[in-house]
Amino acid sequence: MKRKIVSLVIGLVLTQVYSFSQVAKENVLFDNTLNEGIYLHFNTATLFTGESIYYSVYCISTSTGKLSSLSKIAYVELIGENNENVFNHKIKLNNGTGYGNYKIPIETPSGNYKIIGYTQWMRNADKVEVFQNNITIINPYKPSGEIFSIKKDIVEIKKRELEIKTSEFLKIKINKKSFKKRSKVSFTLSNKKNQKGGYSISVRKVDEIDLLQSEKLTPVLFKERYKKPLKGYSKITFLPELRGELITGKLIRKTDNKPVSNKKIALSINQKDFILKISTTNEMGEFYFNVNERYSTERAIFQKLGKDREDYNIVINPHSPFKKDSLVFGNFKIPKKYNKIILQRSIYNQIENGYQIVKQDSIIEINDIIPFFDKYDEVYKLDDFKRFNSFKDVFIEIINNASIVKKSKDEFNFSIKSLNPYLNNTQEVAVIVDGVLLQEYSKLINSDANKFKKISVKRTEKKLVLGNKLYDGFIVFETYKRDFNLLNKIDNRLDVSYYRPEIAKKYFKKEYFKNERTRIPDFRNQLFWEPSIKIENENTQIDFYTSDNIGTYEISVEGFTNNGLPVSLKEYIIVK
Repeated sequence: MKRKIVSLVIGLVLTQVYSFSQVAKENVLFDNTLNEGIYLHFNTATLFTGESIYYSVYCISTSTGKLSSLSKIAYVELIGENNENVFNHKIKLNNGTGYGNYKIPIETPSGNYKIIGYTQWMRNADKVEVFQNNITIINPYKPSGEIFSIKKDIVEIKKRELEIKTSEFLKIKINKKSFKKRSKVSFTLSNKKNQKGGYSISVRKVDEIDLLQSEKLTPVLFKERYKKPLKGYSKITFLPELRGELITGKLIRKTDNKPVSNKKIALSINQKDFILKISTTNEMGEFYFNVNERYSTERAIFQKLGKDREDYNIVINPHSPFKKDSLVFGNFKIPKKYNKIILQRSIYNQIENGYQIVKQDSIIEINDIIPFFDKYDEVYKLDDFKRFNSFKDVFIEIINNASIVKKSKDEFNFSIKSLNPYLNNTQEVAVIVDGVLLQEYSKLINSDANKFKKISVKRTEKKLVLGNKLYDGFIVFETYKRDFNLLNKIDNRLDVSYYRPEIAKKYFKKEYFKNERTRIPDFRNQLFWEPSIKIENENTQIDFYTSDNIGTYEISVEGFTNNGLPVSLKEYIIVK
């Protein structure tokens, strides 16, 4: 009976029939089959300002031990002892995994920090089991922080040993341990028991300061935490992000400041392939958008649809910050005798940052987003035709199956011919300009048509439905600069800078070729970072190149097999 109740309520959440407030008030016990945990594999627990932290996210079902398919968004934060965030990242999860990075700003003070990871769903537990690990940040340019011991070696900190770690499922095979500067390193990940899985790999220099920091949490220790079944959730305060990023807000009437139900709200995200969604407010005036598509812009436009749109205000719910009271920070201090190491490392960092422009990560291009109606029937690239200044002339001379209809002296409308010659269209036509649903057309029609690149038309035999609203078709306008909505603030829109997921990247990998001559300095201490690699074959070869930064480097491989078995590998090489 309990399992049926769980399935029923989750189904209601999925379809968003239940409002957020109603679900939060339900006294329903969610058993531990729906619980999940976050594990983070990150490159180092000791960072200098100007260096980057790289991390991979693994969302694990605490009942099956496998990657969780529940949440599609995770949150990663780096928090200081003053409870202020250094960064707060939203990470899109694909089959339970995601990744991100952050360059520590030069003004960040030295101190003890905490990196945490969680999903919104995890926050419903009475005791939230977020991932957390100590992080030390050293600012060599402002060395007055409490992280440095006042008296020389007043407390001698025990250094941890360089410990090689193995696994019964995966093994690092490397032919030699010593390499020259700027030379190629190859090692093989040997899949000994045909255990397929997903992993992340870091190759980074470890100096004496790194060895002062305590060992990072491993996947094995992470799985130990969940040996005992978790208690079920007694209530829902945070809705799970089951179908993508969940964007919520309220519609408020201006006259009495009260929420308004049964009104349609549109969300527009303007990019190469725009995202457009419509939601209807519930009895509490709340609206919800699920965004599963990738996007790169930080701006989103919200608007109330209908003639009375000027009578309302749209309020977007901010991300509710994690309560940091439960975090206990370390008491890590560095003896003064390590000043020379700090100086050398900071010099190398400055050189690397000076040549950052030739060592940049690249953004992974977003694939074309297919419109919900599949494809356009007609696309007009206006440069392929004789140019007209007026849109009235454009629609008369170029556009075949759509037209501008004059309603009065200053009012216009658009119409589209149905694909069914015996059907007269009677519904509204959706007019979209640079990704935004337009509701008042005079400014568009009176615009200079030479600033527009393309007009696309979607015709139909049936009515098209977008957010329970019927349309006779779509006409989509695109300017060269995609700036129509910035220059024309109309329709009582809410244009906000939005807290979006981190953009997917391909991380920089330096290569040296035979007889290559280069005068670009290379003092990288992070030689390799691969946030997501699938191991499906018996042997997988990994290649990277050393730098001019001599010393000991740690090869760290972490992740989980497809069956949920934890893997943590460590091997070491020396660059001379």
